[in-house]
Amino acid sequence: MNLSLDTKNRMNDLKQEINFKSKIEQDINLTRDKLYKAILHDLRNPVCGIQALSELIEQKINSNLSDNLDQIVNFNQMIIKASESLLSLLEEFQTLLQSEVSESRKTFSLFSLIPSIISSVSPIRSKKSIYIEYNFASNDTVFGNEILASVILRNLLTNAIKFTNILGKIILSTQIKDSFLEISVQDTGVGITDIDLKKLFEIDTKFTTIGTTNEIGTGLGLILCKEFVEAQGGKIWAESEFGVGSKFTFSLPLGESKLL
Repeated sequence: MNLSLDTKNRMNDLKQEINFKSKIEQDINLTRDKLYKAILHDLRNPVCGIQALSELIEQKINSNLSDNLDQIVNFNQMIIKASESLLSLLEEFQTLLQSEVSESRKTFSLFSLIPSIISSVSPIRSKKSIYIEYNFASNDTVFGNEILASVILRNLLTNAIKFTNILGKIILSTQIKDSFLEISVQDTGVGITDIDLKKLFEIDTKFTTIGTTNEIGTGLGLILCKEFVEAQGGKIWAESEFGVGSKFTFSLPLGESKLL
């Protein structure tokens, strides 16, 4: 049967539309899969924190010194906070299972994410007595996905803690550049060599090293950060001086932007 040119064109258009929708669906599923992995990756932080604090409490109890009681109470409070953070992450995961990652972005304050993120890393930060300084721009409003932004910040902050020595310092800062807000996490840690710096965001490499107190990583965090930053129209990069420290920066569209 011979089909008219018009019919053939309509069939081709229909095929293209089906292929286009199929590609969108594949991209959505891929993004969801990556986000699930990121949250599962983040779940390690409070779990490891609870484990570390529990070990410290056991040590204090076994030492049987009267002045250890206040420290035990303090450690217990930190375990409660870590447990709350763990519950929050699990709720985040449950929410994602029930919703689409591709839902439209919105305008939100980046600083509003900080309390829950700091709470989630509090046990590992306190264990190393690391000081966190804040230097935020007057306008910290961005246009993006709050969950993705939280995952990015949490991963960068966890990495900074991991590679910063005891009594070290981390600076969280933002600055406006053109139509983007640049968010930086700078540490006074061990730094990264120029060779290793090139491997950080390569998915085929999955570069990972041991932290200053033997923390173990998967090498997945930074790769996921890159994926989630770029999914929101931003960029991510790193600067470092070996033995001095590192600075990781990513950008997100400012709140005025309505870019999709």
